[in-house]
Amino acid sequence: MQACFLTLLLLAACALHAQITGTGNISGTVTDATGAVIPNATVTLIDQATGTTRTIQTDSAGAFLFPNIEISKYNLKVTAATFEGYEQTGIVLEIGSNIAVNPVMKVGAQSQTTEVHADALALQTEDTSFKQTIDQADVQEMPLNGRQMSALITLSGGSSAAPGGDFTGSKYSYQTIAVSVAGGMGNTTEWKLDGGDDNEYMGNGNLPFPFPDAVAQFSVESTALGAQSGSTHSGGLVNVCLLYTSRCV
Repeated sequence: MQACFLTLLLLAACALHAQITGTGNISGTVTDATGAVIPNATVTLIDQATGTTRTIQTDSAGAFLFPNIEISKYNLKVTAATFEGYEQTGIVLEIGSNIAVNPVMKVGAQSQTTEVHADALALQTEDTSFKQTIDQADVQEMPLNGRQMSALITLSGGSSAAPGGDFTGSKYSYQTIAVSVAGGMGNTTEWKLDGGDDNEYMGNGNLPFPFPDAVAQFSVESTALGAQSGSTHSGGLVNVCLLYTSRCV
């Protein structure tokens, strides 16, 4: 019985870790035109692809957080007593992103709504890591010798081919590559596939990835990783998201 309980606990922990590493976060602070925070405002996040909604209240400091949500494009609506409604559309959340949306509300009737359209990716201002995302168009349209998605990693800033001497021995997959992220050694990179670990633990290289047709996007992050990604790896993070999964809409 104790062994079964420990097994279930381990599986639950793994599932939670997968959910965190394969998603992103949207947070922010709701204020009025003077900069004063608005507590107890109702904030609703709507997934444009699925119509799924999430609703929370701002805290006493006017802050809100939607953690570990699926990669997609979102609309965000805010309502509060004595204020006009607020709606921002087209918020793009990429894999591993931690972005801020800070609504500014006007005093007035709730029947009126201020609309804001996001025309570009939001800056990742909530942590200090450097992250660049390679999207589905790049994955599918760039020429790939051998159809290995990992050949596109060096398109991101801060990464380059690492010396082959970073790996010693012969216990590696044919798809294991030596890539340096932010100056780290080739065998210090953390690899994620759709939220799960994808490291080969004998040599700390990468396990094989699916064909590019199955990849929605992937990101390459620097060594200054947030708590949701950082572990025992001293190098960067390559975070791959598969197409047509619950975390890649």
